[in-house]
Order: sequence, then C-alpha cells, then structure tokens
Amino acid sequence: MTGLLLKDILNMKQQAKSYLFIVIVWLVIAIYIKDSEFFSGVMIMFMMMVPLSAFAYDEHCKWDRLGLTMPVTRFQMVLAKYLLTGLVGVVVSVVSTIVSVLLNGKPGESIGTSLVLFCIGVIMASIVLPLIFKFGVEKGRILTISAVLLPIGVVIVLSQYAPGIASAVGIYAGMSFIFLAALTVLTLAVSIFISVKVYEGKEL
Repeated sequence: MTGLLLKDILNMKQQAKSYLFIVIVWLVIAIYIKDSEFFSGVMIMFMMMVPLSAFAYDEHCKWDRLGLTMPVTRFQMVLAKYLLTGLVGVVVSVVSTIVSVLLNGKPGESIGTSLVLFCIGVIMASIVLPLIFKFGVEKGRILTISAVLLPIGVVIVLSQYAPGIASAVGIYAGMSFIFLAALTVLTLAVSIFISVKVYEGKEL
C-alpha cells in the first residue's frame, strides 16, 4: 500500500513546478482582493486535480495490468487513490489555513473554514472517483468539472432567487459541522465500496 502511494507521489514530482505556479497565482490574486476564502476554495480543487493526473499516468503506462501481476489486490489499488486524495486534501488544507491566518489574523475562523472546505472537497472527490474508475480519465475530467460547477450553480441560484433559503442553509450548515463530518465519512465509505466493486468487475 505504501509503495502504491509512493509511486503516485513520485509521478506527481514531474508536475510539481506547474502546481507551484498555480498556487502562487491563486495566492497573488487572494492577496490582491484580500479574500483568503477564495484561495482556500480554489485550493480544494487540488483534491481532484492530483488524483486525475495520477489516473492519467497510470492509463498512459498501462499500470493497472502491470500492478496486478504483483502481490497487490484490487482493493489496495483503489484505496491508494483515495489515500492520495486525502493526503493532498490535508496538505492544501494546512496551506489554506496558514494563508488565511496571515491574511485575516483569525486562527479559529480560518481553521473552521478549512475543515468545512476539506469535508466538501472529500465529498466531491467521493462522487468523482467511482466515475473515473468506471469510465476512465477523459470522461472523468468532464465529470469533475460538472461535480464542481453543480454545487456552485446551486449556491448562485439560491443566492439570487431564494436568498431566504440560502441564508437558512448557511445558518444550518454553520451549526452542523458534526453532521457535515458524518456525511463526509458516510459518502467516503460508500464511494470506496462502489469503486472497489467497479474495479473488481473491470477487465484490464
């Protein structure tokens, strides 16, 4: 399992400069508009960008066929991608929290925002990953964009046409982090179960 995770991390080193450039650009924009939440929200996208790149490398190198000739189960192959996603999520959450504290000077609020965004990122990734295992990277990219734009679109529509509902949802979400955390764990568990079943039934 550790070897699978390390393999994905080493592959990502080839794109490290590109990722760093993106982070710097977002950071400059966040500083310019003085909005740390913008930076935190965009950073969560890395939770799906990095796994997508890992899938793309695997498909290009036909890794799945080679990997399964080793003493590795399909469950471990699937779990490695989820661990990679979680690791990226933890890293970007820490970075987002540090940037938010530096810009706002409010540690408690910054940590709370990062935790909420981390949960949202995990939920979004949990929706996308089974679809990537099923349909592959190319369709997965489209599905990832859809998974990101759909909730954003819902928020915008509620804010414009149903501000009362949007406010109620915001207040409820703010008071129910435990519920959000429980939903995140449940969604992740279901996602892993589905991905394992899909991958076990997939011909490579």
